[in-house]
Amino acid sequence: EALPNAANDLLDQRIGDWLSAAQARQAASLAERSRLQEALRQCLQGYADAVANGQLRQARELRGQAHALLASLAAAGAPTRATPITSIDQDFDQLARWQHWSNDAQRKQLCEQIHASIGSGEHPDAVLNRVKAAQAQWQQWHDAERDPSRVSTAETALDKRFRSLCDQALQPARPYLEKRGELRARKHQDLQAFIAGIEQALTAELTATAAAGLRRQLIERWRELDELSGRDRKPLSERLRQAKEALDLRLQTHHDGVVADKQKFIAQTRRQLLAANGADAVSAAKSAMAKWKTLAHSDRKTDDALWTEFRRLVDPVFAQAQAEQQASASAAASERQARSDILQALRDLATNPADLGQLDTTLAALKLRWQALTGSSRDDERAYDQALAALALRRQTMQSASHRAARQRVLELHQRLLACAAIADPQGRAEACAEWQVVLAEAAIPNAEQKALNAHLASLQQRATTTDPAACARLERLAVQAEILAGIDSPAASVGLRKQLQMERLANRLGGGAAPVASALWLDWLALGGIAAPERAPLDERLRVAFGVLFERAPAP
Repeated sequence: EALPNAANDLLDQRIGDWLSAAQARQAASLAERSRLQEALRQCLQGYADAVANGQLRQARELRGQAHALLASLAAAGAPTRATPITSIDQDFDQLARWQHWSNDAQRKQLCEQIHASIGSGEHPDAVLNRVKAAQAQWQQWHDAERDPSRVSTAETALDKRFRSLCDQALQPARPYLEKRGELRARKHQDLQAFIAGIEQALTAELTATAAAGLRRQLIERWRELDELSGRDRKPLSERLRQAKEALDLRLQTHHDGVVADKQKFIAQTRRQLLAANGADAVSAAKSAMAKWKTLAHSDRKTDDALWTEFRRLVDPVFAQAQAEQQASASAAASERQARSDILQALRDLATNPADLGQLDTTLAALKLRWQALTGSSRDDERAYDQALAALALRRQTMQSASHRAARQRVLELHQRLLACAAIADPQGRAEACAEWQVVLAEAAIPNAEQKALNAHLASLQQRATTTDPAACARLERLAVQAEILAGIDSPAASVGLRKQLQMERLANRLGGGAAPVASALWLDWLALGGIAAPERAPLDERLRVAFGVLFERAPAP
């Protein structure tokens, strides 16, 4: 009975899927065979080249790969056919035998060298290094000849001889090596304890100073690793490296913090100095300098750079303050010099003045200069007052001398005028008076005395040879008044007048009136004329004596 159409379709589909899968498997198998065959071809080529070049180790590796590829091809169902591997294997075996013979010859030679070094007295390290190098070479020959596909062979007689010779060569060095081993063990323990101490310290808080100290110790002791064996050196070196990195991290963190703090402080100082002036800026700069000394330190190079940046802020402040101080000191020195010059000028004036007019002008200028100065000390003011006092005394002396000279000239003019009045000839008297006027005009006398003498001349021209009784009485009155003021006795003939004048003087004093003064009496005497020479000569002499006493006691102005 025919199957339904649906069943036929399903069967056809399954058959088709099976055929497709079979074809895919066959294609994959063929591809794998092709790949294995190509790999085998290349491997055989390399195998043959290695054998031809005498490269036993590489040839042995390629030989194993070639046999493995042949096994894979056989497992894949590839048809067997003749391959050149058999002939190559024969060549390889021949090469291995030749290499073994060559290595054995070198082994024997190496044994002879080790045997010759026994008892040579070389340093133990040299012996040890030679033995280690020989053992490494021996192992290299052994590895080159060993076939990984075969079970390890037993030790040969040559191997035993080599091992025995190595033991004999090392026997004299064993005490030294054992002692060195003990020292290395102690050094190893010491370094382990040191590293453990650093690792323990790193678990707690460390100051920068302590961390830097530990780092210095670590660097110093790092060289001690050379005293250890290579087996112990590597792990300790790694631990030291890790400890150093941890310390470097701590120090870098501290360094970054210090740099940040100092940069912040520099910025703060910059703001303070910009906001301050004069003494406030200097005070702020000094305070900042003191604060800087309390800040933490970083490495020298960074600290120097930050210190330079900080000094760029404060140095101009100090430089400006110093410049102002120097300017103030210079000004003070200039003022001191100016005061000294003024005082010296005053002393020079007191010791060697030119004349009163020049003295007063120079003194006024020096006083103005002194008043313009500031900051004079008490000693300076005292010296200035003393110089002024000395100059005043000198000026008074000069004035007295000048007044005496002026009075002397006035007396001479007065005496000459009286001589003119005594000339009987009117024409001769007139000529003498004219000459006298010329002399008076040229004479350096005060105006008051000049006016008084001119008044005397006028009265002389009116009455030359006769005497005015009233004028004569007035002249006697002037003489007695001058004698009273001078404190000298009057002649007996004038005693009554003297008493009368004393009573008038007392009455004036009681009534609040003013007593006559010497200067007024002096001018009245000079101006008084109209008295003949015989009558006035004794009175003039009395007046000259009295005025001499008065003016010596108190110079007339």
